[in-house]
Amino acid sequence: MSEETPVIISSRIRLARNLENHVHPLMFPSEQEGYRVIKEVQDVLPNLTLNRLDTMDQQSKMKLVAKHLVSPELVKQPASAVMLNDDETVSVRINEEDNIRIQALGTDLSLKDLYQRASKIDDELDKALDISYDEHLGYLTTCPTNIGTGMRASVMLHLPGLSIMKRMNRIAQTINRFGFTIRGIYGEGSQVYGHIYQVSNQLTLGKTEEAIIDNLTEVVNQIINEEKQIRERLDKHN
Repeated sequence: MSEETPVIISSRIRLARNLENHVHPLMFPSEQEGYRVIKEVQDVLPNLTLNRLDTMDQQSKMKLVAKHLVSPELVKQPASAVMLNDDETVSVRINEEDNIRIQALGTDLSLKDLYQRASKIDDELDKALDISYDEHLGYLTTCPTNIGTGMRASVMLHLPGLSIMKRMNRIAQTINRFGFTIRGIYGEGSQVYGHIYQVSNQLTLGKTEEAIIDNLTEVVNQIINEEKQIRERLDKHN
C-alpha cells in the first residue's frame, strides 16, 4: 500500500480524573466552582498554556474541536478550559464531563508511548491534588463506563475499502464482543464522515492500562490488514 493512502490517521490516550474536593462539572452550583478547578489545575501544570474557552470566539473554539483538542461538549460548558503543550500533542481538558481529562495524541500506533506521556501529567496532578480514587473500583469518574483505569485508548482509521465492501457492521459486532467499539470521527454518538472511524476500548474496569493497550493494538492491526487486502483487490479489479 502506498504512503499516500495511510490507514492510521491518529492515535490517542485519554485519562479521566475527578477531584475529591469538587463536585463533577455537570453538578457545579455556579461558574465559580469551575473557575476554582481551573486555577488548581493551572497551578500544578505551569509548563502548559491555559486557554479559557469562555474568553474565545466561536471560530477559535471550533478550530480546537476540529483538531480534537477539545470536544463539542467542553465548548458548551460555561467554565471550561484546555491546557496545551507547545506542539499540541498533550492537552488537559478542564471541566468537561469530569474535572480533568488528560489527552496525548500521536500520528501512528504508538499507544504505549502516548500512555507514558499522559501518565506523567497524571502523576504531577496526583502529587498535588486529591484525586477521586477507590481501592476496589479504581478512579471514580462521572460516567460509570469509565470507572477503573479511567482510560480510553483510541485509534482513528481511514477505512474506505471496508466501508465500500460493507464490512464495517460485521467488524463492529466482532470487536464489541471483546470490549471494543467503533464510532464516528468525534467519538460516542457522532456520525461517520469520509470513511473515518474511531476504534476504542469500552471496558475500563478489571483490566490494566497495559492490557487494554495491547489488546487494542492487536485489534487495530487486524483491521488494518483487512483494509489493505481489500484495497489491493479493488486496485487489481478496478
